[in-house]
Amino acid sequence: MPWNIDRIYPSYIAKEYKIDWDLFNQLIEESRIWAEALLKQTDPVLCMEQYIQRAEMLEKVTHRLFSYSQLQLASNILDEEPRKQIERLQKKMEQLTKPHIQFVHWMKNQDLTKLKNNPTLSPYLWDLEQIKIEAEHSLAEREEELLTKMKKTGSQAWSKLQQSITSLTVGTVQNENGKEKTMPLMSIRNLAFHEDPKIRKNAFEVESKLYENLEESAGASLNQIKGEMLTETEWRGYTNPWEFISRRHRISHETVIKIMESVKNKLPLLQTFYQTKAKLLGYENGLPYWDLYAPLGKITQEYPIEKAKETILTVFETFDPRMKEMAEKAFEENWMDIEPRKGKRGGAFCSGLYSLKESRILLNHEETLENLITLAHELGHAYHNIWLMQGTVLHSGSPLSLAETASTFNEHLVQDYLMKQLTGKELVSFLEKKIQRSITIIVDIYSRYIFEQAVMDLRKDSTLSVRKIKELMTKAEIEAYGSGLDPMYCQPNAWINKPHYYMPGLHFYNFPYTIGNLISTYLYKRYLEEGQSFMPMYQKLLGRCGWGNVEEILCSVDIDITSPEFIDTSFAVIEKDLIHFQELTKNDLHT
Repeated sequence: MPWNIDRIYPSYIAKEYKIDWDLFNQLIEESRIWAEALLKQTDPVLCMEQYIQRAEMLEKVTHRLFSYSQLQLASNILDEEPRKQIERLQKKMEQLTKPHIQFVHWMKNQDLTKLKNNPTLSPYLWDLEQIKIEAEHSLAEREEELLTKMKKTGSQAWSKLQQSITSLTVGTVQNENGKEKTMPLMSIRNLAFHEDPKIRKNAFEVESKLYENLEESAGASLNQIKGEMLTETEWRGYTNPWEFISRRHRISHETVIKIMESVKNKLPLLQTFYQTKAKLLGYENGLPYWDLYAPLGKITQEYPIEKAKETILTVFETFDPRMKEMAEKAFEENWMDIEPRKGKRGGAFCSGLYSLKESRILLNHEETLENLITLAHELGHAYHNIWLMQGTVLHSGSPLSLAETASTFNEHLVQDYLMKQLTGKELVSFLEKKIQRSITIIVDIYSRYIFEQAVMDLRKDSTLSVRKIKELMTKAEIEAYGSGLDPMYCQPNAWINKPHYYMPGLHFYNFPYTIGNLISTYLYKRYLEEGQSFMPMYQKLLGRCGWGNVEEILCSVDIDITSPEFIDTSFAVIEKDLIHFQELTKNDLHT
């Protein structure tokens, strides 16, 4: 069941594609001419109105052009044409750098206080304020252009090196029959979920050995990417890197610190899960790293796509008939590319198509419970898009901390529905997976957060040795997992395979997932308590995610994520599952 993307464009040679490409070129040229004449304009309000109008037109056409090629490439990564088109678009987009910088510099001296009552600009006041803040930290025009070009051979090149060495590395592991099999590094990592403990341990040992050949290159990449960021933020006049990072994530550093401190205080509660699991697997001193994700038993129930669809529609109808209607449309009108095949990219994602007011979902569906939950997750993104797309295209994206709200919320809906149908060992196995999925986003990401902060702090003074980086990783793992992890069997090289550390434009990529998980858990608890009266607030929140900081967005629906009430409510859902898990397994612990 491949997806239908012909509604974006029938093909690359279709007149619709050519019209949009010509419009794209025209808008870039007009932007260049318009920006050159900015200083001669006498009406600043009119200039800002023109800027917003142009920005919306550009966003619409570039989104259509990029989405078509990106979706084509995702469905067949061997197809050279979409790759060429993406590179062609990216190269053309570089021509917008100079006009954007000219507008940013012009904005530095503009007064925005008079725009609150302007019917055209007041909805975009936050966007203009962000540009004004950017102006305070902008460099000279030629310096900005040079920096953009230098990053290609700097942080972006180092990022590609990390991607290359990790994706091309292969190792030899033993299968169930004791026979050797050569696999990519990422496939070896996935054996951490295998049912056979010998295979899990062997995979860990092979993975660790492979890292020995990668650590110097990965260490160089990490050092240079973080070093470039620190240099850039200093040159731009930020007092510390978090001023820059907070703007990118649309959340204040103070809020991040408060939430991470609250998470730290709750870690002993979450660590009891790993302690219980360790005892169930026969360990006395916590889990060795290779068994952190070891399954407890097996779910025999299979979910072919028709059964998965039936389950999803049943759950969605109870929650919101509009969500069920959207899901039916997604199936009937081929919004989804469902089955795995050669040449198709792995994983899953949901892409919003603003021009169609629809979404497209890529899956690699197999008949497992995990894939059923993935389907619900991606349809949650599509539901979120419904509310976002009611506004302007410039407000159709969410900050990372809120981008996973509806998707993770859907996981709660489906998992609670499925749990009511399971008993005995299958219930234990399911509950273990549910808890693991939820607290990994808290515990493991906490370790990543304190590791990356330690790297940034030390990188200010000098380049970090591989030995030091490994030491910081081990320390972070022990602090996060506590007595749930055997300190003799950590993974000091876990930093090598995490691409998020190597993203030049998104440092501290992971902590928003912890915050997002807590937000969706909090909302789910509210839904269980309030029923259908919860819906207007929830839908308002989803539609409001497109502009403003995380705190402002949540405040608009009376949620304070730094309050003890928020943290306690979120963790109450997790604690309930932990208690249930311990009750179900207490007899096994005694035997």
